[in-house]
Amino acid sequence: MIHHPIPLHPLQPHQPKRRDPFTDFIANTPLPAQWEPFTLDRYTGETDPDEHLKVYITHVALYTSQDAVFCKVFPTTLKGPALEWFTTLPPYSIDSFDTLSHMFSTHFAGNRPHQTTTISLLGIRQEQGEPLKAFIDRFSKAALRTPHLNQEMILQCMALTLQPDPFANNVSLHPPASMHELKLRAADYVPMEEMQTLHTKFCNDYATTSFNPTLQPAHPDSRPCEPRQPSFTRYAPLIVARSRILDEALQADLIPPPRKTTTPPNADMTKYCRYHRNHGHTTEDCKALQDKIEELVRAGHFRCFIRRDDHSSRSCHPLDPTTDALYTTLATTDAKPNPLTRNPNRPAPTSPLPILPYVAL
Repeated sequence: MIHHPIPLHPLQPHQPKRRDPFTDFIANTPLPAQWEPFTLDRYTGETDPDEHLKVYITHVALYTSQDAVFCKVFPTTLKGPALEWFTTLPPYSIDSFDTLSHMFSTHFAGNRPHQTTTISLLGIRQEQGEPLKAFIDRFSKAALRTPHLNQEMILQCMALTLQPDPFANNVSLHPPASMHELKLRAADYVPMEEMQTLHTKFCNDYATTSFNPTLQPAHPDSRPCEPRQPSFTRYAPLIVARSRILDEALQADLIPPPRKTTTPPNADMTKYCRYHRNHGHTTEDCKALQDKIEELVRAGHFRCFIRRDDHSSRSCHPLDPTTDALYTTLATTDAKPNPLTRNPNRPAPTSPLPILPYVAL
């Protein structure tokens, strides 16, 4: 944080105590004559501070370009903890809107959403059964939050993350020149995809009623279901709850919105899973969510939520060399060992590390 010197202004006995952190120039600047109060959701300190600043600047710029007015009106858009923070700023500590916006965004930086990188954008895959339109919308939102991207990089990432289908083949054979062209092509495939889905559902329903005319609804099986087997031999040690990572993944469009699934019979109705949107187990105990988070971690996401010191768990669970090397890389991003040296007491890896597809930068 940049520390700005606070000028000393001794108070005279007849002067009231200063109630704002602005300098005299900002405090004495009047609002424009045509100024009208605008309707803007007040910031509470629980969402992205940079987004609030962008919305605020867009609104105020319609009336004035004076830096002092930007400072003077800003506290009227705060409430709750955010307004409490503003009232604790020292007098004469704000001399420009750059100073105010920097202090504001730095103080509430913990509420910024997870930022997608160019490489981690490849981890946003089209899920099995996810409609093409829903995936393109989800991918486009994530691409907008990825800095330093151009059209060519976005299109290459999109082509690599599509499910194999006629649309993916068309994109590979005839690469589009822009995202606008890609969306126009997708618009031609969406009705066909919807018709195929409807046709498949109709055929399945017709086959069920035709070959089983007296089929009665099956009685629910009261036997407990077999527990889901883990998909990985080792999972990243997390420092936050899985529900927090689920919120971050949904906000960054790394996974599609969860679909509501049927609650199994004889389920514990006191336990609720936000990933499956049903009862029977909690979000923290959800094995499917654990596997999905692990996939995202191995794709390069959420490294800030991984515990770096994991010697105890590593000694209790022997790992295959590939997985061990992967988490050594994730947990020691600051270390730069010599890639040509290897511990002689450690067995050589039996399989190479997974290699991400090449993206032209």
